[in-house]
Amino acid sequence: MASTKKWTPPKSLAQCADACYTIKQERLELQKKVDELKDREQQLKDKLTAELPKGEASGIAGKVARVAILMQLHADLKDEKKARDYAVKTGRWDLFYKLRVAERAVKEMWDDGKNVPGVEPVEVPFVSVNKL
Repeated sequence: MASTKKWTPPKSLAQCADACYTIKQERLELQKKVDELKDREQQLKDKLTAELPKGEASGIAGKVARVAILMQLHADLKDEKKARDYAVKTGRWDLFYKLRVAERAVKEMWDDGKNVPGVEPVEVPFVSVNKL
């Protein structure tokens, strides 16, 4: 658990340089562990997503958690030109985020009963994990 004591940088610049390096190395070590855990978690989610639907159940419970496979609606860009032309015509540039579709804006339009040319809904599974 993180310390509640306020951290203050060293007084000398040389000590700051050393501390910066030391802290960076600590952070990178922690990030490496986080990445390993994230990879393991994804492997478990992939296994659950692949194998749970084959059975009769949509979820399963262990001793500490219940997992359910739920479906979540995502915007899948099928025809970039049509979607871009629509954005130009309507001024709805909020439909895009960088070079991908801005799902929030598209979902708002779908909720209003409007279609976005070139974008179709697609159901994507995700794993919901909750403590019992």
